[in-house]
Amino acid sequence: MAYDDKDLIIYDRAYHLCLWLYPATSNYPRKLRGLAIQTANLATQLLLDITKANAERSKTATVSGIVLAVRQLKTLLRLAMELKGLSFSQYEHAATLTDEIGKLAWGWLRATYDNKAQHNFYLDSLEKIKDQGHSSGVAGMAGVAASLSAGTSPSRNQPTHYH
Repeated sequence: MAYDDKDLIIYDRAYHLCLWLYPATSNYPRKLRGLAIQTANLATQLLLDITKANAERSKTATVSGIVLAVRQLKTLLRLAMELKGLSFSQYEHAATLTDEIGKLAWGWLRATYDNKAQHNFYLDSLEKIKDQGHSSGVAGMAGVAASLSAGTSPSRNQPTHYH
């Protein structure tokens, strides 16, 4: 059963994130213009994907994409804060909204899980974490993501330099 998009809490939060994010990204320094555009586009696409998932009969694949988009958006927002495109208080506000959207997306994904669907990467990974005795959630998913991409990402112990 599809509800009016405005009745969905996740839609409301994503809509408010977009309303807040567009003016915030327009204030990024000129050298971060590409990051601003990419961040705003990703937030807009997230909102559109929520609308799409709400209208679909089988939502699992689209909601999995929403979970991924939230994680990508969090990454871009953190990068913007560290590169001085966002102040720390702006980042905190955006992080609060994206965390809430992420939790809602995970709940939606669990509720729409389809054993026959081929696009259950996140829930399948979550089950692997539980089977291995690790904690569930984003922290656990980070471990799975790291193990899936072993050798392709830099070490977390390497120093980071910002200019």
